[in-house]
Amino acid sequence: MKKLTVEFGIDNLSLKKRLYKNKKTTHVVLATLIWPRPLIKEKQFIQTIQVDKDGNMPDNLTWNQTILGKEPVQGPFAIKIAVFKNMSDKQQADFVRYLMAETAKETGDYIGGLIDIPLASDLIEIPFDYFAKKIGSLNDKTGIIGSSCINLELIPEQNDFTENCILTTPRDFYTTRTISRAGKRTRVRKKILEKGNAIGEICISLKIYD
Repeated sequence: MKKLTVEFGIDNLSLKKRLYKNKKTTHVVLATLIWPRPLIKEKQFIQTIQVDKDGNMPDNLTWNQTILGKEPVQGPFAIKIAVFKNMSDKQQADFVRYLMAETAKETGDYIGGLIDIPLASDLIEIPFDYFAKKIGSLNDKTGIIGSSCINLELIPEQNDFTENCILTTPRDFYTTRTISRAGKRTRVRKKILEKGNAIGEICISLKIYD
């Protein structure tokens, strides 16, 4: 079976603006290649994207600010996409340090040389297979807010195309406000998005090379 190279990046990202009270936010986007070729079960790539107060990604980002990865592929494969909650530069740096430490525990390898900190607008690649089971321990502190998957059982004939994906959320979202009645202040919690519903969309651009 012919081996090809796939280059993939973020063409557009749009999130529901009411989730972040109309403010600019920065999100880590994790792309996981599933069985890109024989003997390689998965490989992860990370990029950080800022969205504006309306929940949209700027349209003037450069190639290096949106590319996720470039990898040899052979036969059917898939790309899982996960978008994380808003994080500051410090939170992003702490997040990657955590992953580095956990990876070192599992593999005995130090991967700090592959990562630049702070993360904002930098290309990151984390070559390890332990992400999925480690992210569960982070809970809401650095949680996934939306995910999707692209299945490429057959490579399209055209070598330059895009895939639009609906991001569904793995948890409920709530908003909290304080109301005053008869001199007493009460905090009211209201669900604004239910688990399993769409939290936004992401468009992934793909280029296939011989």
